[in-house]
Amino acid sequence: MSKIDYLTLDLFIYNLADSSSNMQDYWSKLAEQLKEQLKQKGFSAKPNDEDRQRLDFWKKISTPIDGYYSQANFDDSNCLRYSCSIDQKVGLSDIEHTLTQIKDLNLLPGIGNLAPGISENGYLGQTWMISGWIDPANNPIPEANAHQAYKAIIPQGHQHQNLGEFLGATVYEMWRSEGRWDKIEKDSHVIVVFYPDEAKFIEASKFYNSWRYLFYCRHKILWAYEQGRELKLRLLKQYKHSLIDQNNLKTLSTKGLQELKSELQKNINTIFNYVQDINLL
Repeated sequence: MSKIDYLTLDLFIYNLADSSSNMQDYWSKLAEQLKEQLKQKGFSAKPNDEDRQRLDFWKKISTPIDGYYSQANFDDSNCLRYSCSIDQKVGLSDIEHTLTQIKDLNLLPGIGNLAPGISENGYLGQTWMISGWIDPANNPIPEANAHQAYKAIIPQGHQHQNLGEFLGATVYEMWRSEGRWDKIEKDSHVIVVFYPDEAKFIEASKFYNSWRYLFYCRHKILWAYEQGRELKLRLLKQYKHSLIDQNNLKTLSTKGLQELKSELQKNINTIFNYVQDINLL
């Protein structure tokens, strides 16, 4: 019977960050809050020796658990990452239960932990990644187990799926949305990948920064797409008939100079606002 070794849950959360904010100060305060939270739950924690924007944690009593929090900046955005692993073999039928246990540790960061944002609409979204390696090696995991892993994170289950391959492992990408690419639920994106052996899992760890940037690009593109759709609908509603009031044009000859100046200024303001909104598309 196949098992998953070193079952790992990663969470990548993205938001538009205010460039005027002191990111180092933000991380220092957050790290202290997280250390206190970890201490209350019986975990040890310390800053990583090589990466000062990473906080490692571990717990060796009962089932060994280890992980970390880290943060990184991309252009005008910030990523807060959480990773937690259980150092034991997990039966396929226990994957969903074990992932639920990791979530129930209540160590997951939330939107309130993100760097100071540009606006309330600055939350871009988040991606979950579930990984580990297969024991015995090179024994394919049924697709149904990937779906069960998804339901441990998103109980409603997925609505859309893509399949890929990476380092000999099948990559399951799943999410929820009204249409395949319309009104995507920002918290529903999950990647499930179980590597064929420990060596491939270790090799895959070298690519996490690339995954982090790839997920950032995905969320930023989808966020911009949704912003554009909303703006387009607002423009259509606001300027449904015409930028210029045609009825007023028909009566221009009957109006005095002051009225004409007022109408001209009104139309100038309308066109200016329209052009400004068009530039945002």
